[in-house]
Amino acid sequence: MFDLPNFAYLLSAGTPPPALRNLVTNELSFDLLTFAYFLSAGTPPPARSAHAAAAYQQCYLLIFGGGSVANCFGDLYVLDTESLHWSCPATQGPPPAPRAGQAMQLCISTPG
Repeated sequence: MFDLPNFAYLLSAGTPPPALRNLVTNELSFDLLTFAYFLSAGTPPPARSAHAAAAYQQCYLLIFGGGSVANCFGDLYVLDTESLHWSCPATQGPPPAPRAGQAMQLCISTPG
């Protein structure tokens, strides 16, 4: 589960049933205490568990790593929670090794 203002996003930890393959994320409204599926654009991450998540600028959900029964991932996906668009951005530098069960903390440095 991942927290952004007024909503919690739950990512699929398994393969969704055929009718829900494009509805990869649940959204919980804290105001209404109701769950809803939402359609997203772009390329969502493959189903995974034990991934790390962090919020960035109150509108981006960053997902790193995690695993499935057969794979351990070392990829980074970003969900823009305003446009509901997934992306897998190109990164610079040597990436961390694939991993699952880790934590992630976003550290932003500011000049000065």
